[in-house]
Amino acid sequence: MHSIEKTVLPGGLTSLRVRGCWSKEIESAIEQINFDRLEIGAGLIGGFSNFQQFSKKIRWLWNSAIRESIGLENLTEIRRIDCFDVVPEPPFDYRLLPKLKYFSCNNAEKIPAKYLNIPSLECLDVEYLKVTDLSCFFQAKALRALRLSNAALRSAQGIENLSSLCELRLLKCRSLKDITHLRFVDNLEILELEGVPNISSVEPIYGLKKLKKLFVDSRNAKQVNFDWLENIPELECASILIETDNIDWTVFAKHPRLYDVCFFAKKGFVCESSEVVIKKLSSYGKCVKSFKQFPKSEFPAFSIEFFPDSNIKNPAPQYFFRNKLQFLGSAPD
Repeated sequence: MHSIEKTVLPGGLTSLRVRGCWSKEIESAIEQINFDRLEIGAGLIGGFSNFQQFSKKIRWLWNSAIRESIGLENLTEIRRIDCFDVVPEPPFDYRLLPKLKYFSCNNAEKIPAKYLNIPSLECLDVEYLKVTDLSCFFQAKALRALRLSNAALRSAQGIENLSSLCELRLLKCRSLKDITHLRFVDNLEILELEGVPNISSVEPIYGLKKLKKLFVDSRNAKQVNFDWLENIPELECASILIETDNIDWTVFAKHPRLYDVCFFAKKGFVCESSEVVIKKLSSYGKCVKSFKQFPKSEFPAFSIEFFPDSNIKNPAPQYFFRNKLQFLGSAPD
């Protein structure tokens, strides 16, 4: 038994899903149907070797159920791979795919990090990768977006080699302590550090002048104030959940582009009345959309929304931009 299904994806791309026993019908479908994405379901005997004859057509491999990696090295035109429930074994060396630009995997525990050190790679989104720093990606010079979740990361050392990086998300990397090397990645536009309780200072990010979106959640970190925001004039939205000693409301009022921000003050902080705060927030010409206080949270928390500048392309709430990569590159050509 076999099944062949073609669907249209958002944006007009097409997906071809094949599953069951390999057959002439499946062979004919892959040969005759134009598709952008190929999904290989369960039950295909012969694994990736069946697809070698169609290697020039296969540019995007999505949610493959093939458990053996043998033959994957022959699909040399692949630009994108998304692994979900099944990760081929033995672990595949993805450096053998010279045109691979995008790789995602929700369980990369068994993949050696060096197998992802790919010169052509532009986007890497993996969970549970066993890597303690980022020096293993020294050849990934084209990498523009990196998301590591639940990794054994201790240090951001090595990130200085990724000169093209514009988006970095380190999520639930609970062993991460040293982010010193972030100061060298001056092309970053999006930075998210979430679930990283062992970071004590975020000072290395203070000079990242191209940041547009910033999300930091480290309950053990502390800072003096938000004066450093003036060094990041392109910042549009932020969530900075760090205990902060001094709150100067005019810092947010003066910022030229910041339209949505939430943050922590220090324990015991006593806020002025909402009327007084809103007056200060409006003192430099920006219009306040909302001001909220959350005094019962772990630290006194605040949320400020301004009406965004008209030249901001997508002024969505800051939570819209969290957790998932925004840069996905272009569709496989």
